[in-house]
Order: sequence, then structure tokens, then C-alpha cells
Amino acid sequence: MSVKKTIVIVGGTHGGPSAAITARLANEHARIIMVEQGSFLSWSHFSLRQHLISNEAVVKDRLFELDELFGQRFDVEIRRDTRPVSLDVDSRYLVTESHKSREKLPYDALIFAPSAESHKLEVNGLLGPTVVNFRNHDDIIAIKSAIKTGAKRAVVVGCGCYGVNAALGLKEQGLDVTMIETKKRIMPSFSLQFARAIQKKLMHEGLLIKLGVTITEAQHLDDNSMSLRLSNGDVVDTNLVVLCIGIKPMNALLENAGAAVDVDGLIRVDDHMRTTLPNVFACGSAVSVPFAVIGDRRFVPEPAIMQRTAQVAGFNAACDGSTKMDAVKPVCGSFMMPVADTSFARTGLTEQAAREHLSDDNLFVTTVFGTAELSLDYQSEMCVKLIVDRSSRRIVGGEVYGRSGVERSIDLLSVAVLEGFSPERLIDIDLAYLTDASPHFDPLRDAAVRARMGLLDNTRIMSAETLALWLKNNRDFRLVDVGEAPKLSGRMATKTLHLPLEALRDRMSELLSEDSPIVLYSKSGHRSYLAQQALMQRGMTNVYHLDGGVASFDLIAKE
Repeated sequence: MSVKKTIVIVGGTHGGPSAAITARLANEHARIIMVEQGSFLSWSHFSLRQHLISNEAVVKDRLFELDELFGQRFDVEIRRDTRPVSLDVDSRYLVTESHKSREKLPYDALIFAPSAESHKLEVNGLLGPTVVNFRNHDDIIAIKSAIKTGAKRAVVVGCGCYGVNAALGLKEQGLDVTMIETKKRIMPSFSLQFARAIQKKLMHEGLLIKLGVTITEAQHLDDNSMSLRLSNGDVVDTNLVVLCIGIKPMNALLENAGAAVDVDGLIRVDDHMRTTLPNVFACGSAVSVPFAVIGDRRFVPEPAIMQRTAQVAGFNAACDGSTKMDAVKPVCGSFMMPVADTSFARTGLTEQAAREHLSDDNLFVTTVFGTAELSLDYQSEMCVKLIVDRSSRRIVGGEVYGRSGVERSIDLLSVAVLEGFSPERLIDIDLAYLTDASPHFDPLRDAAVRARMGLLDNTRIMSAETLALWLKNNRDFRLVDVGEAPKLSGRMATKTLHLPLEALRDRMSELLSEDSPIVLYSKSGHRSYLAQQALMQRGMTNVYHLDGGVASFDLIAKE
């Protein structure tokens, strides 16, 4: 039976509304008060990019409407433009401050769901109203103000998910956009191959990307623009600088009240989202969550996970003690990012994390492209990468990109990671096909089949990165192109024998006499995989197939 209690929620952005909804569903008698520093709550209907490309007056009216509807529907008292000042855990009250007054809010349970702040970029001269972040509604207003006053060029600093979304949104507004990243690659949460595929797509959309450089100095010009000097000597002129270089949680309220904090600055919680302070819960960007496969706790700033932690905090704050508490189970960190007509998604361990955690010897990675080469009447643009632990035979991660079917595939891979599926288990699931036009080929199922065979016969896979390294170091090996027509790529041409798969069995003797390793490749990797199976079953052991084929190698080898 629910009891009458007062629940105060600090933060209306990173999970606050979800915590309030869940608390209300669990306890109809509770008084729920939400304290938010900003002018609006945060609604998933309006991403920052949507804010940027939408009419500001319409967005503002819609946000007010959503706030009012939310407050009425779930009986939540919303205190906007109100700052939490201090927390007295002994007397159980929160001190707040607004432009109107200072107030003490008593509580029976408090849920801490703060927003986050952007990391700062300390560069001489990089300041002013046209240097903004990409985190909240106020940032979007500042960006739109710059565009309204004539900004034509923008620099986005940081090439993670926020940076990509900011750059695409600015491009859609008609600005010339340059992206700057200190690392030599974009999107570190993806494998290098997938990151390069995203980079290629962004460049196709007209974005200029500069990698491995930093801004060393910013000079303000007479026309209200800025001249940015980069570490490689380049100079970029711009009207607007948008910083997307990471976030850190704003946890000072609980830290000052004595809550335990982990070494990474996150509030320490258990799986029920309870902090070390009595009757105080934390969620959203303030906490880490248990991660699937390796069992440690991680900060995973993905909306779905923030919402889940908020739901757990809301339920447990509202329950009366006789109800079994809710708990956060291990997560796999899935997310998806659209770039123009293509979606990129990942789940579980990244390939790099898997190599660090499992070692190369225990890792099996296979990449499958769905292309017209494999179907007479349909060209699938999908690519699937499957990451498997050889010792446990479980799927530990995966990546997918394509124009269609990505949502279905990544959701299924997420379940496979969380439940510890083997490739055989994934094959056994009665999957619907991607499309009626392609009834004979599903990249996800084919990846699972290849993984199963690879685990059974210890198939040797050559990654695109390893092949590039072998070529650079002039290793002694033979490249064999088993595609229907030669598809040579750069330096590969000098070491390649063209031997189509269809003629392989008749010309087997040309390969059996080879003492050095043989690397088979084709356009997408499908023909080379079939050729490898044929050769291995005829006794050849020192034979590799290029994972992902030339399509994968071109992404790695070409800048």
C-alpha cells in the first residue's frame, strides 16, 4: 500500500521527468516536487539537433505546453528557474533559490538527477558570445542568434556523437562547417572501420574534418569573426565555435552533503540507485551502471540508460518498504546515430575494449557486408560486425550500419550480448528477413554463421588493420583476389594474384605450392570466406581471409 510522502527531484533534464512519472505510478498519494535550474524540462521529443533546425517560437511554445501537460497529468509541482543550494540530510530538507525567493523544501525521499556541464577548452582568445557549447536550450538560442546575425561559417570542436549531431544540424542551417578533433580518428566508441565509414559519410554531406590537431590560439577580427590557428599551422576563419568535448556531472550538491564519490567523480550508488546518504537516490548523468560481459561499473551517457536509472530511483523512492525494490541490471551501452540516409549503431564491448579485455587470441571478429554481389535482385547497404569470445563462445559486442534494418539488428544484438548468446543461439532464432526483396541473405545471420564456423575450425581472419600493417612492413605473403573481376586497391595490386572463386578448384595447385601465408580477399569478403573454407578443407592451414573485404580495407588504408 502506498503511503503519503514528499519526494523532491533535483533536475528536470537527465532522467528527472522519468523519475517523477515512475514515482507517481508507484505512489498516487505522494507529493512530488521537481526543481529545475533551466527554463524548461528536457523532452526526448526535442533533441538538440531538432531544436537547432526548428522554429524557435514553435519549440518554445511546445516546451511550455509539454511542461504544463506533464505537471497536470502526473500531479508534479514544477519549480523552473530554481537553483538547489544545499542539502541538510539530518533534517531532510533542500534549500533552493530562485529570482523570487529562497525556500526550504522538506522531503521524505530525494532523487538527484542533475544536468551535466561541458568540459572547458582553455585557449588564448577563445571566448565571447559566439563560443558556445551544445548541451541545452540556452546553447541552441545562442547558436541561432549567431546565425540570425549573419554567421556563415562554424567550427565544431570534438568529433564524438554530440559533435557529429551539432555539425549536421549546423550544415542543415546552411553554414560551412569544419570539424576539429585532437585524436586521429572520429567516434572512438566505434571500431576504426565503422568510424571511417561515418567520416566518409560526413564528408559526403559536405563537412570538412581536421584530425589530430588542436586550436592553439584564437584571434578576434574586425568583422566579428574569429581566426583560429591550429597546431599543424593551418588557420581557420569562422563566425561561430561550438564546443562538443565531453561532459562531467554536476554533483556538487551531494558531494557537499557528504555523499561518497567514486574516483571518476560519479556519485556512488548501489543497483537500487541508493546513495550513501539516507533517503537520497541518484540517477542519470550522476551515476555509473553495471556493464554487461566484464561486470564493472561504467558511466554510460546514453538516454535509454539514463532513463532506466531514473525509473529505478523513482520507484524505490516512492515505495513504502514492503514492496520489493527495483534494480538496474547490467547494460550493454547500445546506441544508434543517423547520418543522412544511413544509421550507425553499436552495442556491448567495442572491438578495442574486447581486445584489451579478452586478448587477441580469445577474440573472433567477423564483418559481413550485404551487397548486390550476394543477391541477384537486391543491393543491401547493411554492414554487420560481430565480436565473439572464443573461450566462452558468447557474443560480446557488435556494430551495424546501413540504410534499413539497423534498428532490428542492433536490438537483437543487444539481447544477444545481455543474455550471453552464442553464435549458434543467434542462428537458431527465427528471424524475419530484412526485406522481401532479399529473401536469401541476412548480414546478421550470415555473420553468426561465419562466427560459428570460425569457432569450430579455428578460421584465420585477417583484419584490414593487420593487412595494412603487413603491407607497410613488406611482410612475405601472397594476396589472392577471388572476386569475379579484379578489385585491386592501392598497394595491394603489386602482390596480388587474381583467381576467381569459380575457378579456384581447377587451379588449386597454384596455391598449394605456396610456402608463405596466403591472404584471400574479395569486394565484400563473402567470396574470400567461401574460398578459405574450400582451401582449408583441402588441407591448407596458413590461409587467411580479409575480414570485410576491399570495402573494409579501403576505409582503413585510405585517409
